[in-house]
Amino acid sequence: MADKVMLHELTRSAFETWLAQDTPVVIIAIGSIEQHGPHLPLGTDSLGAVAVARKVAAASGALVVHPCWPGYSPHHMGFPGTVTFKFDTLKAVLMDTIESLVHHGVNKILLMNFHGGNREIVASVERLARRQFGAQVINAVAPPPAPEEAKRQQELMDTHSGAGETGFALSEFGHLVEMDRVRDWKPSMKLPAELKRLAGEGVDRSILAALTMLYLNNSHEFTADGVWGYADPNQADPARAAAMVEENVKRAAQFIKAWKRLP
Repeated sequence: MADKVMLHELTRSAFETWLAQDTPVVIIAIGSIEQHGPHLPLGTDSLGAVAVARKVAAASGALVVHPCWPGYSPHHMGFPGTVTFKFDTLKAVLMDTIESLVHHGVNKILLMNFHGGNREIVASVERLARRQFGAQVINAVAPPPAPEEAKRQQELMDTHSGAGETGFALSEFGHLVEMDRVRDWKPSMKLPAELKRLAGEGVDRSILAALTMLYLNNSHEFTADGVWGYADPNQADPARAAAMVEENVKRAAQFIKAWKRLP
């Protein structure tokens, strides 16, 4: 089973062997099925979560569970193809998954979430599962971007389906990306006049970014093509994205290996 890291790919016998010979750590990969502009697959977040989780598991001896493809995405329902769970539905799916794993003797579980809409749900599951099941459940948080990258993200609002996420998709599942659909891409983002006025007055960009999120309730209300921001997807850099993934995988694997040494 050396090349098998997905729980559902194992036989029961192989899983029992894995449980017995190592300190079991399971990564729960969490994403979404939602619109990702005209060019990225609807399952970008779930595809990305599984792709990275598989690499971390291979480097650390962990296993991966992907309990569901959809996440919490009501803000994208204005675009066809989005499938959203209710808040309580996703919470229940994750809690039931953790309860099952703990029942079988897995007491160290890493939650790896790749969709911003799931953030509060995953955080609440982390706390509830620890108390309810007595397991060590950790919500993996991505390291903050480098200062120059953070500045670029703020200036271009490269939040969803722009250059950054496109670079990641090209590096991890490029065969599913349809760049021809954004060949002559122009930003369609429309912010309220009040926010534009604040930007023109030189309000700090980090403050402006936080205030902007108050107005981004439903994607179709402020972007015609589903891309959040002004970062041209054609400027994607898959090599840079791959390097960032490699570094994050290395850090996550180191974390799990250290975690295994603790009781």
